[in-house]
This record gives sequence, structure tokens and C-alpha cells, in this order.
Amino acid sequence: MSPADTLPRKLAAFGTLIPVAILIGYAVSQPLDYLSLTVLIGMAVLLTVPILIGAHHLFLVATWNASLTVFFLPGKPRLWMLATVISLGLALLGQLLDRKRQPIRVPSVTWTLIALAVVVAITMQLRGGIGMHSLGGSTYGGRRYVEVILAIAGYFALTSQRVPLEKVPLYITLFFLSSLTAAMSNLVYMAGPGLWWLFLLFPTDLALSQAASDLSLDPSLQAGPKRVAGIAFATMGPYMFMLARYGVKGVLDLRRPWRLVLFLVIMAVGASGGFRSVLILFGLIFLIQFYLEGLHRSPLLPALILAGILGFIGLFLFATRLPLPIQRTVSVLGVPVNPVAKYDADYSKEWRIKIWEILLPDLPSYLLIGKGYTLDPTDLYLTQQAVKRGLAQDYESALRAGDYHSGPLTLYIPLGGLGFLAFGAFLVAGLRLLLANYRYGHPSLRGINTFLLAFFLARIVFFFLAFGAFSSDVMLFTGTVGFSAALNGGVARKPNETPTNRAALTST
Repeated sequence: MSPADTLPRKLAAFGTLIPVAILIGYAVSQPLDYLSLTVLIGMAVLLTVPILIGAHHLFLVATWNASLTVFFLPGKPRLWMLATVISLGLALLGQLLDRKRQPIRVPSVTWTLIALAVVVAITMQLRGGIGMHSLGGSTYGGRRYVEVILAIAGYFALTSQRVPLEKVPLYITLFFLSSLTAAMSNLVYMAGPGLWWLFLLFPTDLALSQAASDLSLDPSLQAGPKRVAGIAFATMGPYMFMLARYGVKGVLDLRRPWRLVLFLVIMAVGASGGFRSVLILFGLIFLIQFYLEGLHRSPLLPALILAGILGFIGLFLFATRLPLPIQRTVSVLGVPVNPVAKYDADYSKEWRIKIWEILLPDLPSYLLIGKGYTLDPTDLYLTQQAVKRGLAQDYESALRAGDYHSGPLTLYIPLGGLGFLAFGAFLVAGLRLLLANYRYGHPSLRGINTFLLAFFLARIVFFFLAFGAFSSDVMLFTGTVGFSAALNGGVARKPNETPTNRAALTST
């Protein structure tokens, strides 16, 4: 090749590198500016694209359940949201560069998620736009639209490639144990102001209930049970990991007593957070998986019933001696607890019933198109001030913010009947996928497939009958289905019984 032939390439290289160098130089000169940080991190990502094409899927799995924020982006999104965008983009790039890289296709799930995304887009368009205050908008609520859309996109990112069987243990470990980062919010708060700069990385909302109890001038809040949301929710990770890794039978295996001891410690720490929802989820997941493993036909069933009766008797006799947060958690079992913990738990239940009573007459108006997520910040502020001054009930600010503390309401009111139907169709398609993988998946995936089906069923029951927030919970549903598809290469099929196979089976 002559020098004249290489000249255009050299000019193209210089034409690309010089503007990039100028941009980096400007960013370095303003290192504390958010835009500069974004530019520098973006350049670093571009330089590592060849590596990321092979590692983005693992990065997405590792961050899906992590409680980490991207502090340098407007609105401080969660890390899984950024990881979804990066992973999906790199997956598409990898498919363009290598035609052999093909995503996992499950048409029944794909079309239901597309339908849900269309409903979200139509609702957003008809109800005031996206309205993101962090981007300079005059309204709030756009973040919830983004959460739902990225949760849908996350499914496609998770199914962009299959997880090799030899790497399944690593993926399972990262997928579940990354939720331990939720505990950092409370730990950073308890460490004191000297470490509060770490809230750049860890969300503050998980420590708000604890801070409200400590800093409130209201004697009832100071005397009530102090709930530590981060630590309570963090225990879900190791709890799920043990059931996914060992199964119920493996956890209860007395030949390895450390498993059962660790399992009970995890449950005790989770109960110490003061959230009844954690105990309900623990119980739902455990009982459904117990059934799916066929243990209801084994000697473990009477042993479990006996242990449950003894445990209930112990709680009935000694619950009032436990710390107040634990008493609030176990109050859902109907055992006697301290009046302070009982009042706090009962008030929360009455508060939710009152919200249903207020919203019930308005439900027919959302039969087709929902209310959307757009909020008027002035209206919200005035309502909050009215609540502080005793001029309005405390649930009124939650109504204005769309925090209904009910899964069906947080789905139906913002997205209407069409959104409800689209999500319901996705749940049916997801259940069919998980059930097929549970029945016909690779033998080495039997444990994780059983757990994912149990978790999905438990989450559905919990979302519709106990507590839910659709915009933040939808990623749990899409993530579970997407992770199962990635592990199994889509939907596992029942092996075909050819005449030869049937003859062999008959002779056997």
C-alpha cells in the first residue's frame, strides 16, 4: 500500500482524535462539573467498548438488584437503569459486528412487553408528557415512566445472550447477593455525617424512615418502632440466594446444620427491620418452593408443621420481650405485641384501607386511559404543608404523589385498564415460560428454575394482595423472566418422544 493510499486514513484518525482530545482537555479543566464527569466517564466507556461487548451482560446481571445510584447523571438514576442502556446498546452493536450473536426470542413475552410499552407511551403523550423536573421540566413524575420503560428494556438486555452453564453459579451469586448493598444506606446514616458523602453512591430513601424516627419532634414517632428499610430489604438477597442455590431441602438438610442456622439468622435480621412485608415475602417464597420441590409428600411436612406450631407458641409467649421493630413485623401473625408496635401496624393498615375508600369511586374513569404519572409540584407542596400544619390528613400527600401502597392501584390508576391488561398478559406469558423451564429445563438448572418460579408466583400474590408499587416493582418481574430465559436459552421444550425412544422406554 502506497503512502498516498494511507493518507486518507491518517487524516480521518487525526480528524477524530483532535476533537476528542479537546473535549477531554475541557472536561479535565472542570473536574467537579457534572457535565465534565459525564464526558470523562463516557470517554472511558468508549475506550473499553471491545471489553464491554463481552462483559456487559455479566455487568447487567450483577447490578440488577443492587441499590446503587449514578450520582453524576440528572435525577440520580439507579445503576441498573444505566446498566440496561449500556448493555442493550452493546448487545445491538455486538449483533451488528457478529451475525452469530442473536438474542433469545420468546414471542409471547416480547409482544406483551411491547404492548405495555405502547400503553405507557400513549399515556405519557395524553397526560402531559414525561415531565422530568431533574431535566428542567415544570412537573414531576417522569422518572416513573423511565423506570417502567427501562424495566421493559432490561428484559431484552438480559435476553441478549445465553448464560453458559459453567458460569451459572457466578451469575446466580451476583444476581442475588448484589442486593446486600441496600444495607449500606442505613449503615452510612448510622456512621454519622463524616461518611454521609457516601450517599452519592447509595440511595437515601432507604434510610428516611430511620432518620424520621431519630430527628422527629413528634414523641409518638420517637417512641414507635424504628424501621431500617435498607437492612430489612438487604436480607432478601441472601435469603433468595440460599433457596436458589440449595433449595428448601438443602437448607433443611441437618447434615449441614450451618445452612439452617444461617437461614434463620437471615430471617431474624430481616424481621428486625420492622416491615411485615419482608416476613410475608419470606413465608410465601418458602411455602411455594416447598410445594414445587414436592416436599409436601415427604416427612419434612409434619416436621415443618410441628416447628411452625412450636415457633408460634414461642412468639405468643415471648413476643412482647422482643425489640419493637421485630414486634411490629411479627404482629402480622396475630401474636400479642407491645401496644405501641400494634398501634403503628394497625394505623398503617387503616391508612391503606382509607386510600382504597377514597379512590374506589374514581376507578371507572380510568377504564381505558390512566391518569399518568405527571405531578404538579405546587399542588404536591401545598398538600404537604397542609399535612404538616394539621389542615389535611397525612394520606392526602400520598394520594397527590401517587403512592397508594397497593399494587393494583399503582398499576390501574396511572396506566388504566389497557395497562392492567397488558401487564396481566405479560404475567401469564412469564408464568408459562417459568413453568416450562421448571418442568423441562436442564437438570443442572433444576434448583434455580424452581426458585425463580416460586419467587415469581410469590411476587404476584404479594403485589396484588399485600403491597406493591408498579413503577419500581415491574423490574422485579421482567428481571425474573429475563434471567430465566437467559439461563435456559429461552423456553425449555419437552423432549420429543420419537418411535425409537418410545420403544426403548417400553423395553426398559
